Amino acid sequence: MNQRIAKLLSDFGFFMFGRFYGSLGYPSPLYIASKKLYSQPDKMKIISEEIAKFMKRKKIDLVAGNAVSGTPLAMAVSLASQKPFVYLRYKKEKGHQTKTVLEGLYRKGERVLVVDDGIGSGRTKEQFIKKLKRKGLTVKNVLVLYDAEVKKLPFYKEKRIKIHSFVKHNDLVNYMERHGYISKELADQMHDFWKNLKEWQRDEKKWREFVALAKSEGFDHQ
Repeated sequence: MNQRIAKLLSDFGFFMFGRFYGSLGYPSPLYIASKKLYSQPDKMKIISEEIAKFMKRKKIDLVAGNAVSGTPLAMAVSLASQKPFVYLRYKKEKGHQTKTVLEGLYRKGERVLVVDDGIGSGRTKEQFIKKLKRKGLTVKNVLVLYDAEVKKLPFYKEKRIKIHSFVKHNDLVNYMERHGYISKELADQMHDFWKNLKEWQRDEKKWREFVALAKSEGFDHQ
């Protein structure tokens, strides 16, 4: 776990509590407020510096960011690392159909680091990586700020793509409890949520109590 990023996310209030719908495909009482980071250049500077350090240890030619969260992050990393970046743009076609266009300068065979705020099911990044590969680019590494640790990701194993993360969910929760950001009670529930997801899905009372506890400890909610 990257201690610098763990402290930044803990200070920032990375977690939100309520009812959210994300890339996992089902409602969740827990959400990462990563998009608010993009409005804070001091924090983005730290994050992009840490990613640039990571890149020095790898053979990387390009940084790539998927829509939506990955694109501003990739641009910040490009500036910090002095590596060019590419991104997907959605273009409307006739008949209200939408196609994706890879924007930026690149050459076949270049090695790409895909960056994003987090990973859950991995599906959106999987589709993005397939598009990069169809353009002749090489993807061997994905770097995210936060790994929810909730899904097996066979695509990445099959394609020999390594997923790197600055913090994993359980490690970040332990860090926050150890440093007094959250109570042991809230930490235990945050651990249990991903561990026993199906049980949580059936228990609305547990959700309400979870959100109420987080609110009492000063966390954002909706």
